[in-house]
Amino acid sequence: MIPLVLLLSILVMVGITTLMSGIIWFRQRKHFLALAHYNAGISALTTAA
Repeated sequence: MIPLVLLLSILVMVGITTLMSGIIWFRQRKHFLALAHYNAGISALTTAA
């Protein structure tokens, strides 16, 4: 049987890895949406001029 300490440490490591990847994904998504919004504004300004 797997020791309880090993099982808990594996769960903690998986949780930390999932949390870090989620934070990285959210930051990249937020950056991409801001960049798309900025590019749309620039293109609207250049076509209006």
